Amino acid sequence: MAFFKNKFIGLYCIGLVACFLFTACHQDLISNPLMDQNGNAITTKQQWEAACTQKKERLQQELYGIFPESTGAITAVNQVTVPLPECGAMMEECILRFGDGLQETLRITYPDDEGKYPVIFRLDYLSDYEYRAPIEEQMLLEKRYAFVTIGRKDVAPDEADNRDGLPAAYLEKDLGAIALWAYGAVAAADYVSQKDFADTDKFCITGHSRDGKAAICAGVMDDRFKVIAPNGSGVGGAASLSVQGKDSESASHLAENFPHWFSSSFNKAVANNTLTIDMTDAFCVLAPRAVLRTEAENDQWANPDGVLAIKSAMDPVYEFLGVDTAYNQVVFRKGDHGHTLADWNTLIDFCDFVFKE
Repeated sequence: MAFFKNKFIGLYCIGLVACFLFTACHQDLISNPLMDQNGNAITTKQQWEAACTQKKERLQQELYGIFPESTGAITAVNQVTVPLPECGAMMEECILRFGDGLQETLRITYPDDEGKYPVIFRLDYLSDYEYRAPIEEQMLLEKRYAFVTIGRKDVAPDEADNRDGLPAAYLEKDLGAIALWAYGAVAAADYVSQKDFADTDKFCITGHSRDGKAAICAGVMDDRFKVIAPNGSGVGGAASLSVQGKDSESASHLAENFPHWFSSSFNKAVANNTLTIDMTDAFCVLAPRAVLRTEAENDQWANPDGVLAIKSAMDPVYEFLGVDTAYNQVVFRKGDHGHTLADWNTLIDFCDFVFKE
């Protein structure tokens, strides 16, 4: 524990020094998560649980759309399973059909033995083996983790003017693409939970940029994800909607340029300056589960100040819930926007800490 905390606190401070003055000056823009919607202090676990139920409802009403109640009947078609002798593993590829007429591609890799392993779910545009995580082969060879890559491009189109093809059931719920991609991650978790290799108590969800936004939403939808690890996810992800750093994206830019990502209610609230939620609401629903935000020092567009503001606001929540703030982390690396080997090494270290403590 001490080694982990020292290592990650040191990395966190790199970003903290750069953003401290801005965050300190604008911390009042972040509502206190230990106050209920009536402005009363939350002092008991029962009050906290009630407040989180309200936050989850408001997130659906004002940001994501109304979540489907279940993933329905799940069917895997076009299944192919092949050995990966170079890393002592097996790989399954399939098309997963779920919900009301949705589908996605999955690629699943796991050590070729009878063990049970923590599973890292990754949302990405494609699930092709060429797009595997840079750490995947090593982790399989060392028999440490299984991986599920979710090709989300068929779940919902990433196009603002292409919503008509979605099933009516989801349009009626005002679900944006972020929530639909997250819904795909929940369906993947349903499917993988039936596999012999999966340790269902040790599921991690990650994704980069817009897929990091969806990873957070998946964690809000489903508490089976015990580690939530968005990478460079920006505004509407790990970063605040109200605390905006220099040269970062704003909520208005998000709503104007990517109106299909979130609900129409969100877009209207941003346009009318009536938005009443922030990403603290999402992270309150995630708490006290383990959260790792990996960020790049040069990625100002992803709003590092807003990331740190949310992290700072959430530390007292973890303390209130009796959980060490080591489970609420931000780690900065050098470089630009991307999901790099350094980010993956950090994620593996974090998962080792959470799952093997």
